[in-house]
Amino acid sequence: MNAKSTALVVIDLQRGIVQRQTAPHSSRDVVDRAKKLADAFRKAGALVVLVRVTYSRDDADRLKAPTDAAAPVSVPLPPDFADIVPELGPFDGDLVITKHQWGAFYGTELDLQLRIVQRQTAPHSSRDVVDRAKKLADAFRKAGALVVLVRVTYSRDDADRLKAPTDAAAPVSVPLPPDFADIVPELGPFDGDLVITKHQWGAFYGTELDLQLRRRGIRTIVLAGIATNFGVESTARDAWERNYELVFAEDAMAGLSSEAHQFAIGTIFPRIGLVRSTDAITAALGES
Repeated sequence: MNAKSTALVVIDLQRGIVQRQTAPHSSRDVVDRAKKLADAFRKAGALVVLVRVTYSRDDADRLKAPTDAAAPVSVPLPPDFADIVPELGPFDGDLVITKHQWGAFYGTELDLQLRIVQRQTAPHSSRDVVDRAKKLADAFRKAGALVVLVRVTYSRDDADRLKAPTDAAAPVSVPLPPDFADIVPELGPFDGDLVITKHQWGAFYGTELDLQLRRRGIRTIVLAGIATNFGVESTARDAWERNYELVFAEDAMAGLSSEAHQFAIGTIFPRIGLVRSTDAITAALGES
């Protein structure tokens, strides 16, 4: 095996699961042998992926279809249910994937985080964008609607950042400061919010966003954030192709230039959704 192109994926070796009786190998033996494998992979410079399963606090992302046999997990889950057993890590260089069903592939306001809102934006200032996004989020929470806070960051080794040759420099330079991915405190997160971490412009690819929305029966997405023609537009195009209905809060988003913002608002967004103001959206919230 080539260590550079091989990954060890360890499934559900977490506190809430290894306590069970297993066969033909005891969970203790499984953990010990998985540790041996993980140590060997790390020593060889190969990737170790630790996968764990859990559910959101409101249990809305757990599958609940009628079945003949009871699910192997009962709720509410204990606080340490999803903790990886300490012998396995995670250690520097490991990836931790959180899933919400048996399989690890299906499913694992935009970029209003401390270091992004410090940029110059147009035609709306980042301060105005944050204030209007807060108004939207407060109204959504009051109405009992879901608020999703999306942030972008990269792994410590920078291996998950796209690095294809381009004519223009990326809007993010590395290494990232420690607080780069922190959501601005005015926006939360608060109880009931979802936080999605992405590793490129769009918020769907490689995240659990689609899973979380579909399991909650969400059909309409209201988009806000920075930057209009990067994170917002990439996410919007992907959402439209997944058949979500879209509403764009025009004055709760901004680009790195007025021209870029206006092109998306005037040319792209009207073809895939509805462009409205923050006030119009909050006024319509709750209407069928």
